[in-house]
Amino acid sequence: MKPTAPRLSRLSGEGGFTLVELSISLMFTLLIGGVVVAWIGAASSSVGLHQADDAAVQNLRVAKEQLGKELRRAGELINASSSYVAVWLDEDADLTIDTGETVTWTIGSDGSLVRSTDAGDSVEVMAGLVVPGSSFSFDSPEVASITRIRLTLVAMVDAPTGTVRTVSTEIQMRNT
Repeated sequence: MKPTAPRLSRLSGEGGFTLVELSISLMFTLLIGGVVVAWIGAASSSVGLHQADDAAVQNLRVAKEQLGKELRRAGELINASSSYVAVWLDEDADLTIDTGETVTWTIGSDGSLVRSTDAGDSVEVMAGLVVPGSSFSFDSPEVASITRIRLTLVAMVDAPTGTVRTVSTEIQMRNT
């Protein structure tokens, strides 16, 4: 008689998993883990896009409010075009146009919104405007007849989607 090698077999009542069962379980676990990681990545990317969008809208609103406030309290509209508005702000209430009281708001060709005075002060209030869409418009072609200024500011959202956000307001000149 030949000696036989011991057989490896499951004994009845003995528990355990085969290599095939473990491989299938591992494959399903990896698949589910991959889906969860992809979902979390998409969610965090979405949060970043919303933050960029919120920042663009907030910057537009702040610029619109600051510019609108000055236009509403202007004593006189000095000059205007679709890319700039110059007004007189009588800061010392002496009813005389003094140096530093002529304020010009300009939408630059580089996409900046700049506030400058005739005293040489200049501040970039906002950058990143979409120039063809951002503009001033008026209810009259003659500067002396303008009573309303419509301001439209358009900004590109700093995100891969390349979306734009727009804010508009119409301002009634105070002393017209």
